[in-house]
Amino acid sequence: MALDPQQVEALVKLFQQKYPHWKSFSNPADPAFEQDEIHYKRRLVQKAQECLKAEDLCQLLLKREPDKIADFLTRLESLGTSSNLLFRTNPAAGDLNILYHPNLDKTALGEATLDLLYGENPSEQRLTRYLNFVVSQNLPNKWTFFTYFLFLWQPRTEIFIKPASMKRFLAFLGLGDRFSSTPTAAGYAAVKQLAHDLKAALQEYQPRDMIDIQSFIWVCTNVLDNLQSYWKISPGEEAWQWEECRQAGFIAVGWDEMGDISGLTRKQFEERHQVLLTQRPDLSEGWSKGGLKQLWQFAHQIQVGDRIVANRGKTQVLGIALSPELTTLRRLHINTSTASQSTGMTVTCVKSMNLAGNEPSSHSQRSSSIPFSVTPCPPIRIALSPPEPLNSWPSSILLPRKAFI
Repeated sequence: MALDPQQVEALVKLFQQKYPHWKSFSNPADPAFEQDEIHYKRRLVQKAQECLKAEDLCQLLLKREPDKIADFLTRLESLGTSSNLLFRTNPAAGDLNILYHPNLDKTALGEATLDLLYGENPSEQRLTRYLNFVVSQNLPNKWTFFTYFLFLWQPRTEIFIKPASMKRFLAFLGLGDRFSSTPTAAGYAAVKQLAHDLKAALQEYQPRDMIDIQSFIWVCTNVLDNLQSYWKISPGEEAWQWEECRQAGFIAVGWDEMGDISGLTRKQFEERHQVLLTQRPDLSEGWSKGGLKQLWQFAHQIQVGDRIVANRGKTQVLGIALSPELTTLRRLHINTSTASQSTGMTVTCVKSMNLAGNEPSSHSQRSSSIPFSVTPCPPIRIALSPPEPLNSWPSSILLPRKAFI
């Protein structure tokens, strides 16, 4: 997919928060970035090229000699322990844990991995064969293991995926729901295509290969991890429920007909929506596509530590509050005596957070069926300080943690 120029610009600004003097990947290269991210990866690639010589290993694939294939797995282990790119503190749970599986057929895994690296067909088709083998043998299946070796062997075309980092990066681009924690060939093909699209979009900065792109993504996600999301949420139409939200320490949305959506995939969420529209045609008028997207984002993207900007209409900020923790999604009953405009219905508490002020306090696990507005957007490049008219703000902003005190 072609990346939006504004998204690319936002990514470059993120990157330059870590490396403010960076102007190019290669001409001239930024010494700090090269030292932190690039030099050791290029040395690792060079070691992999020497360790995994295609001529030698293709002969192993043809001859299928068990002792030679076992030696190939030893080479993989050596490469895996030669950098900090893989998690290895606990071997049984780490990124190389497939190599230590108690029921591992080393010859079979060696053949499958040799085919992944050197077999016929494009990498996505070879990956399909590899993943089918891993699943059939009930072996650990991690994004990091196979993408690490694909990346080292073919750094011009293949991309290394650290799943948490990649999911964070895709979420920033509004594509977080397209990445699954379970590896698939289609999922890898989509991420690989995105990496190449990003390389094309960054051409003015002269990226050389996927080493540059993987490093760029990694730096951006590390900067994002040190930023804080700000969410603009209206506590009911014209903020009718603000006082209760502030006093009880929660923020919530309505859409109670959708039920508990915490465990749903995006596909299941959309299917439930369609079923409800079939059963309740009267809901179609108020259930816009944009509104449903906002409900999904509210349920799945607000994080601990995010700030909530409660607003009344487009001109007034009512308060800014910290989200110290998120409640488990569950269905709760609202007593009419405590909800000023509730009818005692059973509703869904999507997420609760402190709205009593800047310091976290105990929060309520109550909710009400209220209208809402939640629309995240890419980061802006200036720091705003309230009070500001809300109509001058983007719908959601990403600012440094201490931007609002």
